[in-house]
Amino acid sequence: MSVFWCGFHYATLQVNGQRFIGPPEHVPEPSYRFELFVKNLPRHLFERELVPLFSSAGFVYQIRLLMCFTGLNRGIAYVRYTNEQDFQRAVTIFHELQLTPRFLLYACRSLNLSKLVMLDIDPAIDNFIIREVIREVCGGECVFFGIRNCKEGKKFVIIQFKCHYETALSRRKLIPVCARFGETCYLKWYAKR
Repeated sequence: MSVFWCGFHYATLQVNGQRFIGPPEHVPEPSYRFELFVKNLPRHLFERELVPLFSSAGFVYQIRLLMCFTGLNRGIAYVRYTNEQDFQRAVTIFHELQLTPRFLLYACRSLNLSKLVMLDIDPAIDNFIIREVIREVCGGECVFFGIRNCKEGKKFVIIQFKCHYETALSRRKLIPVCARFGETCYLKWYAKR
């Protein structure tokens, strides 16, 4: 299903439990700094209601709606605007907006976590091999290798991705790979800025 709003066509695509609404054609991709996190949406709302609702704050580039297997949304959306002014207006409008008597929205800047850290890597494994396996499995870029002093010299690596969505998908692919890098190797979100 798609939506036409203010002269723009927002196509809809559902992949891996997420419904992508937009982006419109011929609109340059904006920064992820302009992405709004919204929770406590009514579960029966979809693109026909959400595009007009979120467009009231400014031009919407894309809406990413988290979905349940039942076909309803999970009450969470990521809304990407094209500039800081529209984004700030959206925070002001949608944070603590009483949408219905039962639904008080919460809205803030999306954290856009785009890094993972793989910990407790066997020190005998060469960094080049780690880098190539990670690139082959998920396309991530290893941006930093280090040694964990508290863990008998075991290594860690910080892996960078383009955006939160790409990071979440890559995390699923990398979890089974951890065992190749050591018995106690594991993966976590890297939240430091």
